[in-house]
Amino acid sequence: MAAKVISDSLSRRRVDAASAVGRILTQLRDEPQNPRVFGWSTRFAEIGAALDDSEESDGAALAIAKDLFDRLYVGGRNISDFYLVREDFEEQRIVNLNFEEKVETLGRILDEGTDNDVS
Repeated sequence: MAAKVISDSLSRRRVDAASAVGRILTQLRDEPQNPRVFGWSTRFAEIGAALDDSEESDGAALAIAKDLFDRLYVGGRNISDFYLVREDFEEQRIVNLNFEEKVETLGRILDEGTDNDVS
């Protein structure tokens, strides 16, 4: 019974994470396209592809997605340096807070229960 609960939990997290990636990609697709937006869109699309890979178990897909997500924060010019540009400062602040919230939500989902995951 415990294995079923873990399996259901991993499955739910996988669906939730894929949904979170979808929300991020939707926001990035609505932005004026430039190399920075394209680059980050590509990185989030890789995370989405890992979650959508039907060849991987839920646990393995989540682990791959978490690794890809963690790499967003490595090195100079990482995701924490990225921001969406607006001419109006207040609009820019709001749109970036919204984007950051979506990224943080994805991170929380991928971090959930990582100590207890089994593939």
